[in-house]
Amino acid sequence: MSKILGYDPNGNPIYPPKKGDLVTQAFILCGLCDKVISFNMGPRFGSLCVDCYEYQQQSKANIE
Repeated sequence: MSKILGYDPNGNPIYPPKKGDLVTQAFILCGLCDKVISFNMGPRFGSLCVDCYEYQQQSKANIE
């Protein structure tokens, strides 16, 4: 299984494209810290990098 690059706005993981896939040459940037998630397959507005996603999940768990 491929490494998770980040998460889309619905919480689904974003994986690197497979060899031979056609992709757009548009960046996916993290919606919180502006870190580059991927240099292609975008745009996916509202996506989160792994670090921000994990931080957000921890914050939600601490509130509940």
